[in-house]
Amino acid sequence: MSRIFMLIMVMALGGCIIPYAKPRIIPSDSQVKGISHFVQSDGKEIDIILIHGMCTHDKEWVASTRGRLLEMFQSSGHVVRERNSESSGEFSRTRLYSQSFDIGVDGKILNVHAIVWSAETFDQKKSLCYDRDKKKLTDRVPFCNGIRQDGYTRALVNRYLKDGLINDCLVDAIIYAGETGIEIRRRVAEAIEYIATYRARDDKSLSKQQQLTKSEDVPIFVISESLGSKVLFDTLLQMQASGSGELGDCANDRSTMPENSTNISEQIFTRIFQVYMSANQIPLLSAAVLPKGCIRQGDITEDSSKKAVGQDHTTVDSLDVLTQRLYGKRASRIKTIMPQAPAVPAVDGVMKTVEPLPSLPVIVFTDPNDLLSYPLGGSTRHEAGGKAYDFIDVLVSNAVTWLGIIEFPWKAHSKYLSNENIHKIIVCGIPETGNCWRP
Repeated sequence: MSRIFMLIMVMALGGCIIPYAKPRIIPSDSQVKGISHFVQSDGKEIDIILIHGMCTHDKEWVASTRGRLLEMFQSSGHVVRERNSESSGEFSRTRLYSQSFDIGVDGKILNVHAIVWSAETFDQKKSLCYDRDKKKLTDRVPFCNGIRQDGYTRALVNRYLKDGLINDCLVDAIIYAGETGIEIRRRVAEAIEYIATYRARDDKSLSKQQQLTKSEDVPIFVISESLGSKVLFDTLLQMQASGSGELGDCANDRSTMPENSTNISEQIFTRIFQVYMSANQIPLLSAAVLPKGCIRQGDITEDSSKKAVGQDHTTVDSLDVLTQRLYGKRASRIKTIMPQAPAVPAVDGVMKTVEPLPSLPVIVFTDPNDLLSYPLGGSTRHEAGGKAYDFIDVLVSNAVTWLGIIEFPWKAHSKYLSNENIHKIIVCGIPETGNCWRP
């Protein structure tokens, strides 16, 4: 019997493969600087905005993600400034965890702002708790505690998918598309307003506009997960439109935005140097049309207008709209923050110093075995042309594939920020240049 078991194990292990042990970059000749190159440039501070996607997240996710970021920079990260909305009661159920670290390089400060909006969907998720295996996943879904769970008999894999990816994850996207989406955007907008005024928040002698100016020369890098990408850029778009009087069908959101939202949104967006999207869902979530009043005619290119759905809606995504609207302002801001980009090793090993481009680089990480993630290259929106931001698709494997049959779906969707290959790209850029970080 033991020999049979060993034979089965040998066959199973022999059939384990990692299709993208080495990430596949599309286009293959892509080049992009990693965060480390900017850390080693002029300027004393860098902002990183983290926002999670679907599935339940909490402050443990914040701690582990921040810890991995510091590991990327080979630093323990002495904390020099900290404020958490959890302790001050701000933002209702949405939490903002902000910490500033001295990473030991010429006094460089890394400000990490983690937005956790997960609890906003708990009330709606409770309605599905009865259909969950009562012995599984209760630690990951606290909203089900105390609720009767019938625990129907299901096959192992089916139960795994139903309890995790469906009842705790995909349902978030459905909830966000409804009325709760307005509340989520309102709370995330409050967190964004705090990030924009973080450095001068405690100086009561300054106006909000003066507080904003204290951060206008600090570059921002966004690291987002799945639905979080859409939540963040939808919120920035609604904030940017709130003072224009052009919201139309988005008027329900206008009254919920913080004071001075247009300036806050534009200050944040024009400071963004790079966006790193893991478990990208833009092609999936953009299938949910935006009301016509959320956009202007100039936001839709001739090619993308052919994709319009009916007369009152269109599938333009919010990041695309923002990039088109604020292209000029962002170009001006980027050149002010960093007139000349830091030296970057070229493919031939020769150091080059280049002027930063105003285009917005978006690096998209996708595990093809992730049931809820999509590369951008084949999406209708971008095949049509007229994209306002530059994107690079990076195909990765977050876990092994067993016998060519299955990669565990939960790991495929949730282990992006645990993937060492993704760490290297975020820190060192593309193409890989070895150990780029030597503090």
